[in-house]
Amino acid sequence: MYNKDIFDKYLDSYKRYRTSYGWKQVKYKWQAAYSFNHRFDNNAYDMAGNLKTAIDYDGDLILELMGETGNAAGTVRENGMDQGNSDRESTFAMNSPIRSIGLYDMARKFTDDVRTMLSFLFNENRELYKRINEFSNHASVVLDRMGTGGRKFRFQNGYMAAVLLWLKYPDKYYPFTFPDIKWAFANLKAGEISFGDGFARNMTLAVAFYDEVREALRTDKELLDIIKERIDLTCYSDPKQVTLTADFCSYVAGRYPEDDENGAKDEAGWRPCGYDPELTKDDWLLILRNKSICDEDHLAILARIKDNGGEACVDELAKYYGKVKSYYNEGILAFAKNITGAYDIPSPKYEDTFLRMFSIPFTWKNVRSFDETNLYFKLRPELDAALSMIDLSHVELYVDVNPRRKIKNYWLLSTNPRVWGFSHMAVGDVKAYTLYNDNGSKRRIFDNLLNAKEGDIVVGYESYPTEQIVGLGEVSAAHDDKYLYLKKTEGLASPIELRDLKINPELHDMEFFKNMQGNFFHINQGEYERIMDMVREENPLQPEGGALAYTKEDFLNEVYMDGKEYDLIVEVLKNKRNMILEGAPGVGKTFTARRLAYSMMGKKDESRIEFVQFHQNYSYDDFVLGYKPTANGRELKYGIFYRFCLYAGNHPDQKYFFIIDEINRGNMSKIFGELLMMIERDYRGSVTTLSYNGLRFQVPENLYIIGMMNTADRSLALIDYALRRRFSFYLCEPRFRKERFIEYQKSLNSPLFDRVIDEVVSLNKEIELDPKLGKGYCIGHSYFCGRNSTDVTEEWLQAVVDYEVVPMLREYWHDEIERANKWAERFHEVLGH
Repeated sequence: MYNKDIFDKYLDSYKRYRTSYGWKQVKYKWQAAYSFNHRFDNNAYDMAGNLKTAIDYDGDLILELMGETGNAAGTVRENGMDQGNSDRESTFAMNSPIRSIGLYDMARKFTDDVRTMLSFLFNENRELYKRINEFSNHASVVLDRMGTGGRKFRFQNGYMAAVLLWLKYPDKYYPFTFPDIKWAFANLKAGEISFGDGFARNMTLAVAFYDEVREALRTDKELLDIIKERIDLTCYSDPKQVTLTADFCSYVAGRYPEDDENGAKDEAGWRPCGYDPELTKDDWLLILRNKSICDEDHLAILARIKDNGGEACVDELAKYYGKVKSYYNEGILAFAKNITGAYDIPSPKYEDTFLRMFSIPFTWKNVRSFDETNLYFKLRPELDAALSMIDLSHVELYVDVNPRRKIKNYWLLSTNPRVWGFSHMAVGDVKAYTLYNDNGSKRRIFDNLLNAKEGDIVVGYESYPTEQIVGLGEVSAAHDDKYLYLKKTEGLASPIELRDLKINPELHDMEFFKNMQGNFFHINQGEYERIMDMVREENPLQPEGGALAYTKEDFLNEVYMDGKEYDLIVEVLKNKRNMILEGAPGVGKTFTARRLAYSMMGKKDESRIEFVQFHQNYSYDDFVLGYKPTANGRELKYGIFYRFCLYAGNHPDQKYFFIIDEINRGNMSKIFGELLMMIERDYRGSVTTLSYNGLRFQVPENLYIIGMMNTADRSLALIDYALRRRFSFYLCEPRFRKERFIEYQKSLNSPLFDRVIDEVVSLNKEIELDPKLGKGYCIGHSYFCGRNSTDVTEEWLQAVVDYEVVPMLREYWHDEIERANKWAERFHEVLGH
């Protein structure tokens, strides 16, 4: 199927490469196969933890391998494929055993679903394609349920299924991705073929192709000896050379056929290795000043690349500086051709004219997507130096782009949270950040502070013990020789952990990681975008629009409250910030709370409402923050109230509502801790120190707390007085005789319904006069709501009476059971029973 001469050429190159540096890059494949094959147990009690251990068995493997294979400068990802490293091995690294760790995150939330997915996939008694299709379809459902946070795990597709099958059965299945199949096939001149008719067909063709390659590799004793010498006890022995075949095809897929002839790339991946256009810095100065060689467009392109850090691809240039991609491609090609026309210089041996011309001003890496090859390029050092010596101030960097894209400086501010940090600030606050320490010495990396300009973006990181990105901000004003002025624009309800930053291959080269002993670090455009991807996965932006309008009139129609009563309750809540709706079951406390929030917001915006139910075991650890068990021990985790306060604080001009059901079932002092004081109106926006970690925290002024309390449950103690004085209380009473309920009752046009309601009203009068009960025990109206004239049936009314009202009466009068029975008989007489 393949061209033998080309195959032999690649095989010789592969053996040379694997003999030297190249083995270190791919050893993890054999290690991953061994680890998963020996450690994975789909029936393990902690299935998610077992899955993670099976893939990341020594704790450092992912860090090491992503650093070796996934950290190519200028990495661009589309459609879930790594496109940054000229070596396609990086695709394997990012899409295969390494990337499958995403299943761990899925399994933590949906353990049974992932267990089922893998059980189907590994069932050898079922047809292969059905297993793979079920895996992909089930994964899609789980990812949809994960919402925004599921986007980062989009790799759970057919190709991921193939990789998992290889991990489970490493002698039977090949791990491969679509680019590996396509480019290996093309580079080995295996004939005309189209990989575009679906995964099943692609897999069939790939298996046949890989089988043929494997048979050839198995006859090469030198190759087998090379691999055998390098496989140790941490690796799968690969007796049938399945992993070796996949690795070889991945190697072939990542190289141009001309690579060996031209010495394609150096250890860092830049091409063409060894080629030099023999142009000095002075030569480049003459070229840049010669308008017949370098016109204004050419100079603008070079200036934008220089401004971007000396490295770019045309996609980046078009996105951030304006113009279309062809403007840059054609401009670079014309510039290089002008140089060759004026200078007698050698050129690399690429047959492709564009590659040959491109290699004169740049070194480059190929970035492959499914159907095309793009280049990520870097100015040659002599050209870079020459550009630094000429005046580029007249060059317009940004053309026809959104002004936001003109913000080209990004910074990471590292602070000590025990002294000060972004978490101490409210959104909109401005901090005058000193350029000098207390002893008058310049802060580390002092030039960064001087280079920061108004409008620059700042990522707020807090060091030990937090070790998290906790907020975002901007430079509100450049330095004045003493201070740099920083404004907080957003607090993160779900901060980003330092360890998550460290394992991300696109962030390994951050200035922050090279020497963390500093405060103000530069981050480039790509690093900032990757950080923001992580931020938005955990902290999605509040959706704009879409929520239905909700007015006071809507509230009155649904809650059966009159206008004067509504105005009073709203005014009390606005004034106190905290309110408890108390009453017996059925008076609509939860229904009222949510619609009260809607009406005060003016819309049904669920993103601004958080709902929780207290119980006897609910604690400060759940509500505010505390240490929780994880696969690696115990970690400090933020509670639901802490996160919601941060979320509300990000939007101080909007109202947010925290609703607590069964508030009197929890131990108030235990749950609220030091926040008992901070929820008071007079202390809103004030900063307190949290007991667990000594960090600073505040409850925002735009957060309203609404609790619900059941007054008819004898098992509940009275609410803690310390909390009671911090809440206003509103008794929710039955609405049977309110105008709005009477209108609803008339619309049903049911005499039987009317008679039942009359009996309930009479019953409530007796309950209210009972000294052991009172108003707080009256039967609520919600049991009889939500019907229309066609579904008010005798059967429904009988069910409400027998299974809702009468059992409650027997609980109320448990020591006077004859009273409860009397009312049961009265209701039965009304209903004709």
